Amino acid sequence: MYAASEPAQAYLQARYPEFSEKYRVARIGTTAPIGAGNSRRLPVHVVSCCYISPVKRVPMLVDGLAELQRHGVELRWSHIGWGAEDYVSEVIAYARERLEPGTFEFLGHMESDEVRRWYAANPATFFSQMSESEGGLAASIQEALAQGLPVIVTSVGGVAVLADAEQQMFDGLLAADHTPTEFAERAELLLAVDDSTYRSYAAAAMEYWQQNCSAEVRAGGFAAGLRELSRRQ
Repeated sequence: MYAASEPAQAYLQARYPEFSEKYRVARIGTTAPIGAGNSRRLPVHVVSCCYISPVKRVPMLVDGLAELQRHGVELRWSHIGWGAEDYVSEVIAYARERLEPGTFEFLGHMESDEVRRWYAANPATFFSQMSESEGGLAASIQEALAQGLPVIVTSVGGVAVLADAEQQMFDGLLAADHTPTEFAERAELLLAVDDSTYRSYAAAAMEYWQQNCSAEVRAGGFAAGLRELSRRQ
């Protein structure tokens, strides 16, 4: 049986130890980006991408961005993704209440090819996601890393694997119950670095994606694993 992340594998082994030798990790990869490496530190452009639902906690991101604005940071936020109309309307109303007018946009649903084209045409500063839970490393986070975006995200489920990255990526992992102030402080650490350091974070993000998240690389490894299993039968 394949799990989407190391934490998922550990959960299965702890829950069903009698089958512990049968669990393996096969991360879900993403397709190569378009125009990778076009991220930039300034002007500050934050992007998020998810289905808008309570578990994704978009209002928590709104609170963090509002705190960042309160600290005097001029920013623009773009969200990709939609959800149930009633809930989306609540989230948009909350953003209008908390954020400065004209500093955010909800772009609606996009297919994966559209997301890659949007990233290529719209340089951003960092990607953020406040999920309450994740099985593996979310595809949206992988797509952001592929583009060269540092990420500021909650360290839940499979997202925690980023803490073990060999690459010198920006440490944007936040506790699931972090405060808006903690979010703002982490973002300000990223924004305070010089352009050279920022570019090194972008390069590390792209390298991590290439080694760990590329669908082409992951598919090859998965196929090799299946062949190995078949030889054991």
